[in-house]
Amino acid sequence: MVKVEIIREEAPFLLKGIDEKGHEVYMDSVPKFGGKWAGFRPMHLLLVSLGGCAVMDVVAILGKMRQEVEDIKAEVTAEPIPNSKPTLFQKIHVHFVIKGNIDEEKLKKALELTMEKYCSVVLTVRPAVPVSYDYELIK
Repeated sequence: MVKVEIIREEAPFLLKGIDEKGHEVYMDSVPKFGGKWAGFRPMHLLLVSLGGCAVMDVVAILGKMRQEVEDIKAEVTAEPIPNSKPTLFQKIHVHFVIKGNIDEEKLKKALELTMEKYCSVVLTVRPAVPVSYDYELIK
């Protein structure tokens, strides 16, 4: 079982999330709803989790393929459903930027495995929201 704890640090909306190892992340709302924007908004944190999971999987898979990743980042964008209350995403896109001496066919395979088989956050989100991806390889 995975467990995190959410503690209200300051009224009304400044929250601290803590995992089993004591790692912390802060969440808040925007001023128009009474927050101070002193942390991630929860929907933004969902995108950070998705991108982080995907990057970790790509790096791990490329490592097993003996590919040398110098640097990697993911730019995650989401399109909200217009006028939805609550705000819901209608699609998410991940743009990977990978630098290194990497065989492009192996990179394509690593991305496919990540996004279709291994990234638990993508696979959790995908039944409700389509998740697409593309990449840029810098040699």
